[in-house]
Amino acid sequence: MEVQEGRDLDIELFSKADHSIRAADHLAYIIYPLLKDEKLLKQVFKEISTCTINIINATLYHAHKKGVYLGQDKKQNFDFFKKYSLKFLTLEEIQTISHLFEIVEQYNTNSIDFIRKDSFIIMINGSKTESITLDKVKAYINILKSALQKFKAYSAAN
Repeated sequence: MEVQEGRDLDIELFSKADHSIRAADHLAYIIYPLLKDEKLLKQVFKEISTCTINIINATLYHAHKKGVYLGQDKKQNFDFFKKYSLKFLTLEEIQTISHLFEIVEQYNTNSIDFIRKDSFIIMINGSKTESITLDKVKAYINILKSALQKFKAYSAAN
């Protein structure tokens, strides 16, 4: 990942997360109601996914800058993210980010997706399904926006 000179990686990652959530917001609240094309839900989900991953990575990098050792184990680092984030996020925000992270990880590794009625459906491992609706997307967007604002405030103070 390229980082602009003079900027910290955590700030760069949060900037990318902010860009992704603004794109998701625009698609969900402006474009989708105009076009009413369920295929847009897939694009909104991808933007939300990018935002989620960047929030997690930026938070971990911020902790690392403060002297916290992070290992190579993805699960341990994610568990640390959840504990560290309690300093500035609500439990609901952490649970939502955790849920999204699980969906994203499974979606990226072994899944099939399709559009059905008013939903973007992700079939994971051939059995479990996750339905992404416009209402869910809007809720995810609002929670991620709140998490981004809180991290920016926390990061500026620390």
